[in-house]
Amino acid sequence: MKFQIKHEIKGRIRIHAAQKRMSFAQADTLQYYLTGYDFVQNVKIRERTCDITISFSGDREDVIHVLRRFSYERIEAPEVIRRLKQYGISKVVMMTGDSDRIASTIADKVGVDEYYSEVLPEDKAKFVEKEKNAGRKVIMIGDGINDSPALSEASVGIAISDGAEIAREIADVTISADDLYEIAILKQLSDAMVRRINKNYRLIVGINTGLIALGIAGVFQPTMSALFHNTSTILISLKSMNDLLDREEMQTIQ
Repeated sequence: MKFQIKHEIKGRIRIHAAQKRMSFAQADTLQYYLTGYDFVQNVKIRERTCDITISFSGDREDVIHVLRRFSYERIEAPEVIRRLKQYGISKVVMMTGDSDRIASTIADKVGVDEYYSEVLPEDKAKFVEKEKNAGRKVIMIGDGINDSPALSEASVGIAISDGAEIAREIADVTISADDLYEIAILKQLSDAMVRRINKNYRLIVGINTGLIALGIAGVFQPTMSALFHNTSTILISLKSMNDLLDREEMQTIQ
C-alpha cells in the first residue's frame, strides 16, 4: 500500500492511500500499527476516500518513516510465522538495518523469536554462518541487495520475485507470488517431497529384496522377477506423479 501526502499542518498530516479502495482489514491494521507509536496521538481513516488523518507530536519525519515501513510490511506475516513454527521451524529471526525502535515494534507484531536491528549485510551473513556452525539448518529469506551475502551463506536461500535481481540470482528458490503464504506452502511441499522419497525408497528396496529372495528360492524365474520389478517401478513412478498437496491442503495453508 502506497501513500501520498494531501495536506499538512503542524502536528497533523493527511495522506491518501494510492489505490481504489482500502479494505476494512487494511484500515484496521493501519490504525493499530500507527497507534503503537508514542508520538502518534490519533488516527482517523475515511475508508470511502482512503484518506487518513494522523495527529502526532514531534518530528513529521518519524510519521513518514513509519508510513514507509507500513507500505511494504506484510500483513500476513504473523500468521505465516505461526504456521512455519507449526510445520517444524524451531526459531524465526528478523534482521534489519532499521533502528531498534522500529525493529522492536515490528518484531512484537509479527511474533519472531529474536530480532536484530541496525545490522549490516556482513552481519547477516556472519549470523547465518554462526548458526550453521552450531549444527542448524538455516533458511534465509530476503529481497534486497543487502541480503545477498546471507542468501548465499544459508543452507537454503529464498528470494521474493519483486526483489533485487542479484538476490534472485543468488537464491536457491525464488517465490513468484507476492504473498508470504507461499513460504508456508514451500515448507509443506518440501516435507511432502521428503516423505514421498522415503516411502518410494522403502517400497523399492522391499520389493526388490523380496524378488531376489524368491528368485534364489526358485519360486520365480528370472524373467518373472524382471517382469515384477519393471511393473513395480512403473506403478511407483505413476503414483509419484500425483500432486504432493491436494487442493484442500493448499486452501488450508492460504
